[in-house]
Amino acid sequence: MTRVGIFFVAVVALSLATGVAARAMAEFCPARLAVRPIDDAPVTGSRLYGFDLIAQGPRSVTAMLALDTDAGWFTATVPPVIIGEKDRHYTSPWADFVRRDWVSPKMYLRFPVALKLKHAWVYTAQASGDDFGWAAKGQVTCAPSPDAAVPPNFAERPPILDPKDSDRLSDSPPADARPIVPVTSAPLGQTNCGQPFSDGTVTSQATPDYPSVMSVRAPDGHATGTSVIQVAINPNGTLSDAWIWGTSGFSALDNAALDAAKRSAYRGAMAYCEPVPSMYFLKVTFSPN
Repeated sequence: MTRVGIFFVAVVALSLATGVAARAMAEFCPARLAVRPIDDAPVTGSRLYGFDLIAQGPRSVTAMLALDTDAGWFTATVPPVIIGEKDRHYTSPWADFVRRDWVSPKMYLRFPVALKLKHAWVYTAQASGDDFGWAAKGQVTCAPSPDAAVPPNFAERPPILDPKDSDRLSDSPPADARPIVPVTSAPLGQTNCGQPFSDGTVTSQATPDYPSVMSVRAPDGHATGTSVIQVAINPNGTLSDAWIWGTSGFSALDNAALDAAKRSAYRGAMAYCEPVPSMYFLKVTFSPN
């Protein structure tokens, strides 16, 4: 008998060198932001942050970042930058693999004072050379993420996939780095409601069907593995798209997990008191009982 475990992981979305991933068809912004503090101090925070921009395919992007901190609001203008292919090594307690991403070179933010970054996202962006149609839209305004800018290190939170490459965002910059200096801004979001932030969630989980054809493909009679599915959820909770983000090593298992993700029902996310689109990971583990 084979047991199937399903685990919904709410994280800032990231884009396989191992196996073949289904092509993502949904994007909610021409670029997404990943940011980490450098020399973080638990009390005072940090003046210097490393960041990069991520997308579902190659392009050139200019962007303005919205930065909500414990010292007030800031914005930062990112000059034209190329988002290109890069193999990245991702790790967590339940996954360890290399996959192909589209990511910009690492850049830096230097704030005027040490602070803690609460929420940060690409506020406006303009792309060229992409295959998602963003170039034709010109400059677009993007919705904030419900997630904290820097994920808290709480044991009870689901595991978060982070790259363990040699050029982590938290590493100190080279001597010739030219950090972007954020400027103060009026608030770009409101929190005067009962629950200004909430993650999207699964409201009805579909159980994956273990593919019967797998019984003849594994030496012990049953193929095992973990498939990681990325799902894109519209603000109203409907599914925009889902695709294979991390492979189990067996295409039949991956497709069963993908089918279950598409049959599941979701509730949308909230950020700054407004419904927002969101992306999440759905982890499906197939293991013998």
